[in-house]
Amino acid sequence: MLKSKDIAIAIAAISVTGVKFKDLSSFSDAAYGRDIPVFMPNLENWIGSSNSTMQTFGTASTRFWIIERTFSYVYLYEKVGAVRTLSDISSAMADSMDLIWEALLELDIPEVDITNVTWSKSVTVEDPSGNQFYGFTCDVTVKERVNA
Repeated sequence: MLKSKDIAIAIAAISVTGVKFKDLSSFSDAAYGRDIPVFMPNLENWIGSSNSTMQTFGTASTRFWIIERTFSYVYLYEKVGAVRTLSDISSAMADSMDLIWEALLELDIPEVDITNVTWSKSVTVEDPSGNQFYGFTCDVTVKERVNA
């Protein structure tokens, strides 16, 4: 059985001082400002590229597959306009990003391995209300071993 929900819950359970972590059901897409800094699923593209490869032959109950999928997250650090310039927060934002990165690499989810974590360059993200935030996007690629 694939573990999308388990992966989202495990990532939401990460603890980094000063950062809130959200799973698919624990945030409102119109309330980003209350939660920053926040690391949350990118709902526009939460599950990205995916592929599967059969690892062993046999009947459906005995063969195994490796499923590789990428989950997209967004890290919002500060509301645009709350500081004079991005340089005012760059160092602290990078420090938090590093702590999140390390926590992702240490995740232990049964039958799931994180194989790659990719961060974007600094971006400005707009919420549905038109508020803009400084942050990053983050893609977390996993491999799951599945008995189909």
